[in-house]
Amino acid sequence: MRTTEDGDVEVLHTYEDGDPEESLYCCCWMVDSTRPGNAPLLLVAGGLGVIKEIDTEKGRLGHYFLGHGNAINTIRAHPTIRHLFATASKDESVRLWNLKTRTAVLIMGGSGGHCNEVLCLDFHPQGKWLVTCGMDRSAKIWNLEPHCEHITSSNSWSK
Repeated sequence: MRTTEDGDVEVLHTYEDGDPEESLYCCCWMVDSTRPGNAPLLLVAGGLGVIKEIDTEKGRLGHYFLGHGNAINTIRAHPTIRHLFATASKDESVRLWNLKTRTAVLIMGGSGGHCNEVLCLDFHPQGKWLVTCGMDRSAKIWNLEPHCEHITSSNSWSK
């Protein structure tokens, strides 16, 4: 962060999506652990349901994550596994993603899931659970522990 002589906070960089149909609703900091110094990455998503990875050091768009069938309302980084993140969508699902292999690891939805737009999510500080809330007036706690082996194996999946 930089401040001006007047004490104002200065904008360091602006990313404008090239698609005039896109409205960005959410963003999340991540790091690229495959590069020296854990290069900072920014994930953004919105109305089109596409997660876009922005390499902030190089100032360019990287990978696109596709899978949701509607708008993405929230992105959160996993608190203990630095290459995992989750998204909550208008398509009534929540997805856990692997940044390293650029794959969807888990899809939480369907029977027992939300029956309307998922607005927000957050991880427990130890990363064992995920909580979601939505327009169906419910909050759901998802247990990730039974899926640890599946989550670990996602580190070797093909891109």
